[in-house]
Amino acid sequence: MKTKSNYLLLATLIGGILFNLMFWSERLALNLLIYSVFILSITFFNSEVAKTKKFKIYAMAHLLAAVMVVVNNSDLSLATYYISFLLFVGFSHYQSIRSVWIALMATALQIIAIPATAFRRLSDLQIGNFKFRPLLRPLKYIILPIIMVFIFIGIYSGANAIFEKYASELGDSIAKILTDVFGFIFSDLSFDRFIHFGLGLALTGGLLITFYDRVFEKIELNLNEDLHRKKTKSRIKSLWNEVAGMFMGRVISKKMALKTEYIVAVISFVALNFLLLMLNGIDIWWLWLGKGKQLAETNYAA
Repeated sequence: MKTKSNYLLLATLIGGILFNLMFWSERLALNLLIYSVFILSITFFNSEVAKTKKFKIYAMAHLLAAVMVVVNNSDLSLATYYISFLLFVGFSHYQSIRSVWIALMATALQIIAIPATAFRRLSDLQIGNFKFRPLLRPLKYIILPIIMVFIFIGIYSGANAIFEKYASELGDSIAKILTDVFGFIFSDLSFDRFIHFGLGLALTGGLLITFYDRVFEKIELNLNEDLHRKKTKSRIKSLWNEVAGMFMGRVISKKMALKTEYIVAVISFVALNFLLLMLNGIDIWWLWLGKGKQLAETNYAA
């Protein structure tokens, strides 16, 4: 049974606030125990997590480690707390895993991949008759082009001093606009504390929301105690295909995947060619038309 996204996302928001209130400029002791009780309680009511004997054993072991942190507050108790926490998350969300090391890696991947997981959960979020999917759908078209544009802006800025000047002025203008828009928020709130809240939000989401691909669980299910010589496949997937398959999941297997790739390619093509047009326009204006004789020794793009 799949838990509604509303429940896990709301729990993540509450956990982020709780994390910020309890851990900001505070020593680690009772706050760790309270945070653990919160995570265990939300996980217990998560219908996607089976309440097996393994779940109960690791939950009790972690609670014991949390209590020992409050009682002893030693480095050893803290290390035990963190390790037991990671193992509890790994074995509770992926109960087919048998190895401790695989459980640790599964938990680490779940925390690192929380942006992709949260994006999927947000796309399934529904408040009344209002759905978030139509609002988030355009993001899959513009994320990759934006990353590529920033990369090529850096490349062109290193090759052309005038382009770097214009890019720097544009960046300063955008930063000024953002400061004017959001400055009133941080006039009363600490920016560092806001970053701390974001960290707590990401960590709580990584501990509560199961990574949809279950890649480590699938790998370990295909392994057994006996070693067999297997013929390797003639067609080996590239690293990009493996990463894309892990983080895009069902998206790349849909019939609409080619249309999505086509739209992303068109947006990237237009954006990068617009940058190239600006670069060539700068060369024509400053070099061919003689507007930049004093900058003749500047390293320009070819």
